[in-house]
Amino acid sequence: MRRVNLHIKLLFLLIRRSGVTISGTDSTSIESKTTATSIGVSASAAAGTSVSGGGSFAFNNITTDTNVIVDKADLMAAGLVSVTVSNAAVVNAMVRSIAASLTLSGGAGKGFAIGASLAQNSIKGTTVAGRDGRSDVTATIRNSAIDAGGVSVTANSTGTIDAEVLAFAAAVAASGGSGLPGQLGGSL
Repeated sequence: MRRVNLHIKLLFLLIRRSGVTISGTDSTSIESKTTATSIGVSASAAAGTSVSGGGSFAFNNITTDTNVIVDKADLMAAGLVSVTVSNAAVVNAMVRSIAASLTLSGGAGKGFAIGASLAQNSIKGTTVAGRDGRSDVTATIRNSAIDAGGVSVTANSTGTIDAEVLAFAAAVAASGGSGLPGQLGGSL
């Protein structure tokens, strides 16, 4: 869990010609790349069997608190008083698995290949903007006196997940007798 907190308490501020901006930003990111490669080869003058299996898994999770709180403050400004918080978390995941099997035999030949890839990615949190409250991404003004050209309280959460998940499997059986190739590939 990552926390980014800006808590302004007991502040007196007088700005005669412009506004006041109080802001906080979190841009946590995960860059994840996993690859599994498996190759099975069998060569025999008699019967032969080749088996190959590859699996690649990625589990990426971002959990963060991002808060900007103005508490017990006196603010006077000619322009806008703005309290802003943003969370722009990013998960980029590339998950690949490749499995290949080759069987060469003078008798019966069997070749099997299995490839599997799985990616589970999450960015946890919600957004709350208001005068008081608590959540994962919050902008809050409480117990404060503000005399200004306007007041803006904004909380933005713009999480992005980009995942590329690939599974490939190939089996070849070449034999002087009977041949049985089999392959299975899957990705989630």
